[in-house]
Amino acid sequence: MPRGLDTREATALAVTAAYNMAVNRVLPRASHLPANLTASALLLLLLLLLAYDGDGDGARELGLAPDRAGPDVRTGLAVGAIAAAGVAAVAAIRPTRRLFVNGRVRDHSTAELVYHTFLRIPLATALGEELVFRAALLSLFSRRRSQASAGAGFAALRLRTGSVLAPAIVHAAIDGTALLAVRLVSGPSAAALA
Repeated sequence: MPRGLDTREATALAVTAAYNMAVNRVLPRASHLPANLTASALLLLLLLLLAYDGDGDGARELGLAPDRAGPDVRTGLAVGAIAAAGVAAVAAIRPTRRLFVNGRVRDHSTAELVYHTFLRIPLATALGEELVFRAALLSLFSRRRSQASAGAGFAALRLRTGSVLAPAIVHAAIDGTALLAVRLVSGPSAAALA
């Protein structure tokens, strides 16, 4: 029988939902990168201060143990390469290519495309979301429950490796490849590709 939310879980969910609404509906786009990283760091710090009993294992429980960084970066890069290849393949085949057409991305300058691909997506989106959902919330909910249901694939990778780095890398690889595929498919020659 599922247990109800405790105060920490309910508070974490409410704060995450409120922040998500603010960053996506109120804050200007230019503030997303620093805002997401700051909010992620504050949530993790708060969780470390309030939810862990000082046994020194809080960083490991959050998937942030320094000794896991090397192996988990390698795992993230390997799985990310496979996932990125899958996205590229779907964008390359004629029946699904139309799913990648987007005029807003077509109009990005090269500088905007580089910013989104190498800064905003890996840091503000992938790392920020993985720190919130797969580090903080997954860890918090896993303390009283056998499984958490948010982002099952990323959560499984986080639980398998014990680190938040691997799912963050995979998340960035998928989103970055999708952005580049959208740009390629949405370009001036998109009509010829479709």
